[in-house]
Amino acid sequence: MAASRGRIFSSINATLPAAQATGRLTLRPFSIVKGLIASGNRVTGVHVIDAQTRAQRVYSARVVFLCASALESARILLNSGIGNSSGQVGRNVMDHIKWGGASGVFDGWTDRRTIGERPNGVYVPRFRNVTSRYPDFIRGYGFQGGAGRAGWHAALHAPGIGPALKARLTELGPWSMASLASARCCRAKKTAPRCTRRWSMRGASPRCTSNAAGATTSWRSIAT
Repeated sequence: MAASRGRIFSSINATLPAAQATGRLTLRPFSIVKGLIASGNRVTGVHVIDAQTRAQRVYSARVVFLCASALESARILLNSGIGNSSGQVGRNVMDHIKWGGASGVFDGWTDRRTIGERPNGVYVPRFRNVTSRYPDFIRGYGFQGGAGRAGWHAALHAPGIGPALKARLTELGPWSMASLASARCCRAKKTAPRCTRRWSMRGASPRCTSNAAGATTSWRSIAT
């Protein structure tokens, strides 16, 4: 909703319209990058697979930007066999624990709304392992939260389509307040993805796995 009205900066209302205005923009949906094509010390193209037809195609360019998120960029580099002279591509992956906390919805104040583009929330900063070592774990955690009225996401799973749904999404929902915890995870040298050049196109999603501290996780590439 905000993007369609130009209230926030995003590729939808800023960079993509500017690129389209040049007349030289081509959007290629349903494309999975199999790998990069290199010539010497330069990347000269991209090898893609069509997620619908399974057809393969190569796109060449003078400049190639690799912006496929942390895990996908690592997968593409590993599958391409480039950019990993240090052996560190995909290793030391870190994440953080989030969404643990409490929230509540309350009635009333339906005639009021927040004022301003983005009202501030509340934050309880890290207090463990700051001046002294906590015996049970290292690192720390904090809490952040805030209160407000539900916006378009209040009807996220509601039925409907078209102008009627869009009009309903502009109506404010009930007031709520939440406080959520966020904690860092330690990087581990054992964390390393294992990608294969054998592509399983079932569901058009080749898979990579990562073994982090003995726990195996996996992710799949997304057709964009």
